Amino acid sequence: MFVSVAVPQTESELCVMVSLLEAHEIPYFVFNRGFGGLYPGMHMHLYNNQKIMVHAAQAREAFELLGVFRSPVENFEALHKLRWQDKLRVLVELFLGNWCFPSRRRTLNGDTESEAPAAPASSP
Repeated sequence: MFVSVAVPQTESELCVMVSLLEAHEIPYFVFNRGFGGLYPGMHMHLYNNQKIMVHAAQAREAFELLGVFRSPVENFEALHKLRWQDKLRVLVELFLGNWCFPSRRRTLNGDTESEAPAAPASSP
């Protein structure tokens, strides 16, 4: 049984974590390694987040070893409380910017890709 011990935020952080585990001869598995590295940007759980997992018997040792990468939990609410300007910005981006939701692509003539007519076949 494997247990998740760390969720790296960047590729360089992942490389350092994996190097530490290899140096201490702790076998590991990087969940979502191939697919998660293809889509950088906004992290979404189970979509492009990568997790380092180790065997349950060595989880305690790996957890202590990678503890350097975890941020302190103290004062969590004060650090993550949004100001009213931040809340307004999120709402504007959500409703006007539509930045995190894909939309249909439009062709040059204004049709969507799925509605665009097929190109006419050339005659010999």
